[in-house]
Parts: sequence; C-alpha cells; structure tokens
Amino acid sequence: FMHAVMCRNANCTFAKCMQFKRVIQHSKQCQRFKTGQCDFCRQLIALCYYHAKACKDDMCQVTFCSMIKQRLKQQKAM
Repeated sequence: FMHAVMCRNANCTFAKCMQFKRVIQHSKQCQRFKTGQCDFCRQLIALCYYHAKACKDDMCQVTFCSMIKQRLKQQKAM
C-alpha cells in the first residue's frame, strides 16, 4: 500500500502496485465516496485509517492520512 502511494513508475512491476494505484485514482473520482456507498472506497479508507493510527509523519503522502489523523485528534479531545 505504501509503495503504491509513493511510486511514480507507470510500468512498476511490484505485485499490487498498479491495483492500489487504480483504487486510489478511483477514490478521487468516485461519486459515491462521500456517501460511503462504494466498497472500493470503504476498503481504501479502512487501509488509510489503519495506517494513520500509527503514522508519525506530519508530511505523510498517504491518501487521507492527514484528514484521518486530524479526526482522531478531535475524537481524543472530546
């Protein structure tokens, strides 16, 4: 997952790289994303959530990481 986020090689041969790149690109264009009705987007958010809980990088490039970390901080504050 992390590899696909950082990879800029259009011909990458890493096993799941292209698959994850397509899912990430899909989520950026998905009309059902905001309503939570898309299984692909829900799975991506779950992966990003799992990543964000452990991520310490303030400049993290993982899709949705900073947004999820911000929400987690807000939840802790309550």
